[in-house]
Amino acid sequence: MILSGHQRFDYAQKALKLHCASYVLKPIDKTQLCDEIRHALELKQNQSHQESAASISSIAPAKAAQDQLAEDEDFIFRVRTYIYSNLSDPDLNRSSIAEYLHMSPDYLSYVFHQKFNQTLSAYITSMRIDKAKELLERTNWGMDIIAEKTGFSSSSYFHKQFKKNNRYYSAAIPV
Repeated sequence: MILSGHQRFDYAQKALKLHCASYVLKPIDKTQLCDEIRHALELKQNQSHQESAASISSIAPAKAAQDQLAEDEDFIFRVRTYIYSNLSDPDLNRSSIAEYLHMSPDYLSYVFHQKFNQTLSAYITSMRIDKAKELLERTNWGMDIIAEKTGFSSSSYFHKQFKKNNRYYSAAIPV
């Protein structure tokens, strides 16, 4: 707000360029001055509210992204932990995992594929093969025991999957 004794138009134009709320000429009575001040304060408060709203709206997507990331990390941790803890269970599949996570098997498969770019069954098989490699290197167990410990339904299916996923290991498999 500018209070001036000059009636020149170019002064008023400059005031508008400076985003002045009003250009008031002297002489002015107290009630008109109070009204002009009140109006300028209202404009300033509205501007502050708009800036706050803009600031909050820019924070909201960042917070949502942060929450989504935390949720994704929790999902990944829970899926991997459950799979690793239940590798020896031959009934470990998307239905049992979905039941544990309280979600539908189809949705679990969809989300898992989005996160890992791999099917859930391929991931489980990969984890089982990795565990089998570890057991082959650390123990003297035969195929039947390793197949059982890694959740394969039979030693022949285990052998087929192991060969398919590990060509260079096939010679190391005890018969």
